[in-house]
Amino acid sequence: MEKLDFRRLNKILFMLMETAASSFPEGSEVSLQWTYMHLFSCSQLIKVYALEKGLSMELAAMTAALHDYGLLCTGIKQNHAETGADRLDDFLDTYNSLYGEKRGLVTPDERGIIRYAVRHHSEKEIVSDEPYLELLKDIDSLDRYLHGVPTGGVYLERVQRYI
Repeated sequence: MEKLDFRRLNKILFMLMETAASSFPEGSEVSLQWTYMHLFSCSQLIKVYALEKGLSMELAAMTAALHDYGLLCTGIKQNHAETGADRLDDFLDTYNSLYGEKRGLVTPDERGIIRYAVRHHSEKEIVSDEPYLELLKDIDSLDRYLHGVPTGGVYLERVQRYI
């Protein structure tokens, strides 16, 4: 088996932890603990399904790690997907400038996929032809379910694809 290379993902997860630890919004609608658990478990769980679908495991995992970036920054659930997508360029610019040379740059094409998936991941009822987005929606739903969050409606429909 070939060695898997997740150096970019691991540094992005580290940067997210640093961001949350230093500036997690007081009065956030979710706890810091939930944020850590959800981002880490989504970024790991999605790798298995990305492999099964022939998608890049690292790109799928980076998308999952960053999907709630807006919530991490503001603590507000409403419009967190759009907020996160709007703020991602600054985050990814920082990653590229600090670590990109050593660990690998996040390319413009990858940024586009990540930004699009982050922006639209809350639209669970809409089915698109973008594979990373659809996988992210499914895994976001599945992860909530696996953590015991009450799951119904379109979230449950997405979960049932895997259970």
